[in-house]
Amino acid sequence: MMATRSVVLLLAAAGCALEPFSSYAPPAGIDSGGSEGPDGGEATDTAAAPSSGVRPRVESLSPADGTDEGGTRVTLKGSFSQDVVVTFDGKPADVVSVTSGVLVVEAPRNRDAGVVDVEVENAEGADVLLDGFRYWPDGTGLIGGIAEVGVLRFKGGYWIDASPVARASTVFLDPTEAVFERFFAPGLDQCFVVDLIGQTVSGAVSDQQVFGTGAPEVVWRSGGASIVLPPASYDPNIFAPDTITLASLSAGSLWSVELRDGFEFPNLTLADAVATDAPGVEVTQPAIGGTNPPTVGRSFQVSWSGTGASSGAFVELYHLTPDGVGGLLVAQYMSCWVDDDGSFVVPDQWARWIQTVDDYLELHVGRSAYRESALPHNNAVFLGVARTDAVGALFMR
Repeated sequence: MMATRSVVLLLAAAGCALEPFSSYAPPAGIDSGGSEGPDGGEATDTAAAPSSGVRPRVESLSPADGTDEGGTRVTLKGSFSQDVVVTFDGKPADVVSVTSGVLVVEAPRNRDAGVVDVEVENAEGADVLLDGFRYWPDGTGLIGGIAEVGVLRFKGGYWIDASPVARASTVFLDPTEAVFERFFAPGLDQCFVVDLIGQTVSGAVSDQQVFGTGAPEVVWRSGGASIVLPPASYDPNIFAPDTITLASLSAGSLWSVELRDGFEFPNLTLADAVATDAPGVEVTQPAIGGTNPPTVGRSFQVSWSGTGASSGAFVELYHLTPDGVGGLLVAQYMSCWVDDDGSFVVPDQWARWIQTVDDYLELHVGRSAYRESALPHNNAVFLGVARTDAVGALFMR
């Protein structure tokens, strides 16, 4: 029953197939002072200035996207004059500066727009960049992506291989108000529980929708080091490798996250998006560090060493049961976001308990640290999460 700790993660409607005692990833505006027009943008005087004799020409535009709240500063290159008028989807933009070759504007507010044409015009004529700019729904304050690195440290003499395991992943999300980084829990000292056999959920904030980028990989970089994250086998929009080496993650280093060659926001780079350090814990109760897993009931206390040395602490439990063909299924998953005060009582929120004599719990207790940056396409928060788990097994009484 404790003969292996290889990584197996197969997401399916019936649950997650796992080998016994395995380590695995969790189941998966700017106001310019003008009056507001009827479309939600600002009314602007667009009367043409005297002719300069130069017909405008647009060669390039950058960035090619911004939020529908407006205010994105956009640089156009080509041939321009001082009397140009610039519109996005027919709505006037504020001109910041003009030279003969470079034109800088601020995109107008345009709620619920999408991909629009950009036109530069003066008395001599106009040039239109078709589908030149994409508006994104503004996600200010909401969560649009997560890059996570986690280190699992296995406690107890019952693991065949107790060496630490490091994992990294990146996912982009349609921004919602769900607090994904809090391990799905609706609040502090509360838990999220999913019954993967009965397909029931309790304590969830809301669903998170993974955002398809079309990119073949995500690259993490720190100095001269890099880690390539390919798409996960169970979802091509989640970038997660097999186990990576601890040596590849320099302690205390800052990593950029780069998304390459995707059909959505191509060549996105988020500098210093994630740090690799998170304070670890030692679990003092239950006694997971012994020769055999301790036995617990449906509700029990978890205690750990140290307090307050992180962005927050968590307790996760995987209820594992035999799948009938020599492996294990995750029957239930409980995730709790807790105050880092050294103690938490796991609530009895289980839909089911022991199904066979070989059922057991895998316990993760740890701390996490966060870095926040903004996605340039919609202002949503991109979270860099570092976590360290103390992992033990528990028999079920």
